[in-house]
Amino acid sequence: MMRSTFDKSVRLRAPLCLAAVLALAAPSVAGAQTIASRVAAIQNGTVEMSIPAKSGVCGDDRDIVGFRRTLYIWPSLETHGTWSGVNCVPGNLRVRLTLKGGSITTIRTHVGDGKRSNSKATADLGVVPAAEAADYFLSLASRLDGRASKDAIIPAVLADDVKILPALSRISRDASRPKETRHQAIRWIGEMGEDGALLFLNELAAASEQDMNIREHALMGLAYLPDGQGVTSLIRIARSSPDRKLREKGIFWLSQAEDPAARRTLREMASSNDVPEDERGHVIFALGHHDPTEEDGVFLRSLYSRTTHTLKDKIIQSVAQGDEGDDSGGRWLLALAANEAEPMELRKNALFWAGQSEQTSVEDLIKGYSVATEPQLKEHHVFVLSQREESKATDKLMDIARNDDDPEARKKALFWLGQTDDPRVAKFLQQMILKR
Repeated sequence: MMRSTFDKSVRLRAPLCLAAVLALAAPSVAGAQTIASRVAAIQNGTVEMSIPAKSGVCGDDRDIVGFRRTLYIWPSLETHGTWSGVNCVPGNLRVRLTLKGGSITTIRTHVGDGKRSNSKATADLGVVPAAEAADYFLSLASRLDGRASKDAIIPAVLADDVKILPALSRISRDASRPKETRHQAIRWIGEMGEDGALLFLNELAAASEQDMNIREHALMGLAYLPDGQGVTSLIRIARSSPDRKLREKGIFWLSQAEDPAARRTLREMASSNDVPEDERGHVIFALGHHDPTEEDGVFLRSLYSRTTHTLKDKIIQSVAQGDEGDDSGGRWLLALAANEAEPMELRKNALFWAGQSEQTSVEDLIKGYSVATEPQLKEHHVFVLSQREESKATDKLMDIARNDDDPEARKKALFWLGQTDDPRVAKFLQQMILKR
């Protein structure tokens, strides 16, 4: 998991009336027009400019741009969460536009000054005022087509000391804009968390006339709001939205909020018989697959005996996704696989997911095979061992193939050994053939 070196730095003040927020003065056009006219003078080639960046913006002077909990790696990777191990140095923005036939075809944003010293741009505008640059790039996001429209948003939102909610809210509601551009606008409304963002995102999520993917992105924006400002809204939507699909999306984004109240709500919903079974399944999945805590793992294991067959299967999968530093989940799965009181289907699923889990040591899997007695389970143990990469798993398969009392287990072990490219296995199989 990637961890950010930047802390959340924006806190929402008393909410404003959304109408008042969006009625703020429109962006200045004069300065932006100056940039626009200078860019328009280049029919074919590249134009570069430097823009003062917000505090906390960082990059590697090439493909990486980071801000708070968002990391963008050109050309297509965007992630939100904690991150580390990335060469991300604070600096100002360096934006390069490529033009063909007078049309802007690509917009790339770098952080750092190294690109400038090596630049072969057709025109270099030097350092431009942040507010004017933000106005210009927001105007591009509002009218360009294709990827350039989406990529125009990044330099606008990262420019120093600018407010972008009014412009981004218009873009996010504009059905004529590419969906990727609208999604990007909504994402940054949440990330920036300006006054009025919470109210706007709530309204967008509730707007039944909007496509579901736009409404879902509003939920994403709520999850991204600084300091857990959107969690109460997500809880309300996940619990009680009249739209079933929106409730399911609310559950997912509630699990992304990284907030104690969000996790408590998910655990309450997972254990409640008042929540429809399919939605409880979504909750159980979310608890296991999205940054599960130790408390989540304990809860899921305790919930197992109190649920239906279908939900038990969901719990098995979710427990397997737990913290790789804690082997309690893996051992619980192996104990479940060995429990003869459980249905064989669930036992085999528990064994499979134990083998897939980084919580489960290969030593524990080998011990599990040694105590298995039922032929179905022994054969499944052989398959599970074949999916592991450790040499000890291969050693155990060779031991089974050579020495096990169960001929079917020996046959299965030989089959799965034949699927590997381990040179030790090739030598072993030759020896087995010669002995025959």
